[in-house]
Amino acid sequence: MGLPGPADLRWVASLPEVMRLETRPLPLKRLEPLVRGALAQALRRLQAMRRTEGQRLVKDIRQRLATVVRLRREIAARVQANALSGKNAEAGAEGKSNNGFSARTDVPEELVRLQSHAAQFAEFLRSRRPVGRALDFLIQEMNREVNTIGSKSLDAQIAYRVVAAKEEMEKIREQVQNLE
Repeated sequence: MGLPGPADLRWVASLPEVMRLETRPLPLKRLEPLVRGALAQALRRLQAMRRTEGQRLVKDIRQRLATVVRLRREIAARVQANALSGKNAEAGAEGKSNNGFSARTDVPEELVRLQSHAAQFAEFLRSRRPVGRALDFLIQEMNREVNTIGSKSLDAQIAYRVVAAKEEMEKIREQVQNLE
């Protein structure tokens, strides 16, 4: 027969007229359940994929939020140490600034609000309902507090932590954009 080598299925299938494809339209009654089934399966897979992605995003956001909370504690400790040593203020006898300097460098209110926003943020992450917009708002508020702390502080260690917190919050903000 003059075969070029051992006959295998691929070679046989490549011969002309061995296989012929015929296309016939399927009746709509047979096609519709197939399409519905394929669509339902695709939607289930999409939902599962989005759920998995959301869980991974939340895990990443929680880790970054924990870093922001840790940095907030470190800033608070540094502010406290500076207050005790008198580093940031030229205070009078009653602990008030003679020149308004202390009021400009005092950040306890911002630290309390940052802590409150972080706690609310963590609570929203535990929610089962769509929270993307609420998280976006809270991260803006957290940024505002950290920016205020940074602008009021004269301490290099606090400034370093402010920059680190802002970096983490920017990453959180980007991740929040992908949540519902």
